[in-house]
Formats: sequence, structure tokens, C-alpha cells
Amino acid sequence: PKTLVLTFDDGPDWGAEGNMDYKKVFTWQILDILEAESVTATFLVNRDIVSSLDDPEMRETVFRMAKDGHEVGSHGWHHYSIGQQSAHPYWDPANVPSDFIAGDLTESQIDDELSKVEEVMDEIFGAGKVRMTLFRAPYGEPFQTGAGTLDLAKSVVSRHAVHIGWNLDTFDYSCGTTTCAKDNVINGLASTANNSAIVLAHSVQANM
Repeated sequence: PKTLVLTFDDGPDWGAEGNMDYKKVFTWQILDILEAESVTATFLVNRDIVSSLDDPEMRETVFRMAKDGHEVGSHGWHHYSIGQQSAHPYWDPANVPSDFIAGDLTESQIDDELSKVEEVMDEIFGAGKVRMTLFRAPYGEPFQTGAGTLDLAKSVVSRHAVHIGWNLDTFDYSCGTTTCAKDNVINGLASTANNSAIVLAHSVQANM
């Protein structure tokens, strides 16, 4: 059977800088569309990257995700790569991404990237009410690449959740239009087995 699993990383969000109406921006709009179409998805949320889950409004957005029947998984506390930093495919010593830290993450630091998201979920829903069974490593590293500190990452992540990768990237983060992201999905499906896919998208992108 043809199956399309929609996954959205990096949320929730406030939208453009200075915006105060979070219900009129990207993550909330996607939730509105999914509700209208009776479609469920998986949201892999960060605790502190595009927004902070310490903000009541962002907690409300995550609460709505679960209330609407969506799966809520973890995308890490800071969006740090938990793979070997020097093995990152976009590594450029002259232009280091803002979400990178010096050196590889230790076992304790990797554990914090998962446990700190779990802690805030307990605060939002009540202890043990919503268990995050899925985790997507930022950039998919080292699971998608198979490079770097894969054994260490597997060991730590397995204590918390199952890692979920993807086999179809919308490239919404580099698209200039919504048509681009849509075309990437349609064209990508043609090359997947049984026209089925786990789709990587980002609920914080204007072009999604």
C-alpha cells in the first residue's frame, strides 16, 4: 500500500522576528491545514532553537499537536549534531553553523539533548502522560550518514526512543517557493518503493 508519513522538524515557532501572534505563523498554520484535511503527522520538536518551550505560547502549540492526534517526538534540546562534528557533511571551519559546539558531544551531553526535551514534555502534559518514543537526530547525524560516533549515539538514543530517519527530503529549507517543496515531494515519490515515503519537512519554513 502507498503510505506517506509526514514529519515536521524544528517547531514550534513564533514566525518572523518581532511577531507576537503565534497562531498566524508556520507551525500553527500547518496544524490548521492538517486539521481541516483530517490528516495526522509527526512533529519532532526542539526545546530551544527557533523558539523556546519555556514560553507558554510554544507549550500551547505543542499541547495542540498532541490534542489533535499528532505524534510528538524529539529533535533535541539545542539542535546540536550528535554525530562527529568533523564528519558533518556541511562542515566548513570558516563558516561554522551557530548550532555547533566545539568538539564532539560526550555521552552525557547527548543524553541531555534528549532528556531535557522529555522534562519539558512532562511539564506540559504531566509526568508520564505523553512519552516521546521517536527521536530524529539533527541533520540525521550520525544515523543517516553512518559516519562518526554512530555506536555512541545509538547507545544513548536507545535508552530514550527509536530514531526516525527519512527517505524523501522536501528541501523546504532551501526552496524559494512552496511549489518547489511540493514538486520535490511529487518527483521524489516516483523514485521510492511503492510510492511510499517518510517525508522530511520543517514546520518553521515559510515555503512549506
